[in-house]
Amino acid sequence: MHPNPYPSSLRDRFKSVFSLTIVMVLLPSTLVMAGLPMDQIRETTEKLVAILEDPDLEGVEKLSQKREQIEKTADERIDWYGLCQRCLGRHWRKRTAGEKKLFVATLTRFVKTNYTDLIVDNFGNLKDIVYQDESQEGSYALVKIKLVTKANLETPIFYRMKSNPNGTDWVIIDIVIEGASLVKIYRTQFDNILRNGSFEDLIEKINDKTADAIL
Repeated sequence: MHPNPYPSSLRDRFKSVFSLTIVMVLLPSTLVMAGLPMDQIRETTEKLVAILEDPDLEGVEKLSQKREQIEKTADERIDWYGLCQRCLGRHWRKRTAGEKKLFVATLTRFVKTNYTDLIVDNFGNLKDIVYQDESQEGSYALVKIKLVTKANLETPIFYRMKSNPNGTDWVIIDIVIEGASLVKIYRTQFDNILRNGSFEDLIEKINDKTADAIL
């Protein structure tokens, strides 16, 4: 049995990132400024809403089908390769092409498992979502959103996004909750594992966590 590579506080923060991101699809929102990156996030949000509210996907027997559609929608907006590369940080360039492919597949599976679980299971108690701001610099953009609970507690969420060369399609490469970056959280954990162990250890530990999540 391997020690837990994800300390409880970091694991909980990671889940908070996705639970907060997910509940925003279930609520009315206040739009302050809209550009293409924000528009495309709203488009993805509407697709998730349709999946969650589809009467043909109700019931335990349809859960697998619902999860598949959620993952497909996530694939359209999240740059899994870019996100995984950023999570590995300075260790990325040391990996062979085969190791990079294995790492992306392994981490993507882990993140998707948590992502879909939280979409299905968590509905939150938010009162409103305020789309605050959007800034672009070249092929990168930052979309700022504020979540407001029924108790009037506010949580800022920043989406870091990147566009294709034509600037017509924007994908998520990081999510920041109250100043805590998903990419930085995982980069720190993975760096600690690789400084004290091997790449194979990292893959095995991520697989162990994925198996725990599935169970």
